[in-house]
Amino acid sequence: MLSKLIDKIFYRRKLASYEVGELGEDIACAYLKSKGYKILNRNVKMRRNEIDIVATDNKRAIFVEVKTRTNSNYSAYFEVDSEKEERIRRASELFLMKRDVEDLERRYDVIEVYVTTHGKFISLEHHEGAF
Repeated sequence: MLSKLIDKIFYRRKLASYEVGELGEDIACAYLKSKGYKILNRNVKMRRNEIDIVATDNKRAIFVEVKTRTNSNYSAYFEVDSEKEERIRRASELFLMKRDVEDLERRYDVIEVYVTTHGKFISLEHHEGAF
């Protein structure tokens, strides 16, 4: 199922950087759905902070930062520094507060997606409980 979606969204031309990011989030969502997660929201903006994907596994809220790159020579995972982690945590608190479920258990994940400059899928790495 995931490979069919990836093939369906394969691009023939070189992607702009914002398209690379959108493609990575599409792939990450498809991956999470294939693992049984329910996607609640995408690109949630809470004040000046953003959460790429909010999902649930029926036990907890999962806040996902997606890093999409066309160069797999280094790990994009390390680009999520302590400042970025704190911004995601603040945004997640506001998200849960707005929905009146602050006591819900939460987890913070990072998904690395690697594609070619033309959008062909290379690999995906899911770091559960990354921070």
